[in-house]
Amino acid sequence: SALLQMSNKAVEVTGTKDGWYAVKTDNGTGYIHPDYITFANTFTESLSAISNSNTDKLLSFAAKYLGTPYVYGGSSPSGFDCSGFTSYVYRNALGVSIPRTSREQSRTFTKISSISNLQPGDLVFFGSGSVGHVGIYVGNGEFIHSPHTGSVVKYDSLYGHYSNRFMWGGRVL
Repeated sequence: SALLQMSNKAVEVTGTKDGWYAVKTDNGTGYIHPDYITFANTFTESLSAISNSNTDKLLSFAAKYLGTPYVYGGSSPSGFDCSGFTSYVYRNALGVSIPRTSREQSRTFTKISSISNLQPGDLVFFGSGSVGHVGIYVGNGEFIHSPHTGSVVKYDSLYGHYSNRFMWGGRVL
């Protein structure tokens, strides 16, 4: 592992680990101690969420299931439907019990009506008229979910195909 010296270089902070900032640079990714980084425009809300170790635990646990097939009614690593995935991840990553269906989940937590106010770890709900789908927001406009029959657990963007079906977020943590 090489030490890299940087000065007055813009980097993208992608998370925290053991009190260090994870950053993306032109040369790849690395870690910077907080003493050596200043924020030009601070998004304290999302930074405090990123540094939340429960959020880190939740999102890294969710990522273990990337590629798991969608199974209607599924709520185990052999196959998940959308809410089976979200309830399994919260329960097994953090011991947090949330309702089983996307509709029940959408009624349970503080509503976040704007995509710009979402924090990593929030549930994101989709539908037309009523909630029919749910995923977990990971940050930077992306969420992880188990989309539909024939698909697998994967990351998707809130700004693509899903933007016109986004209903609201739910703050669990």
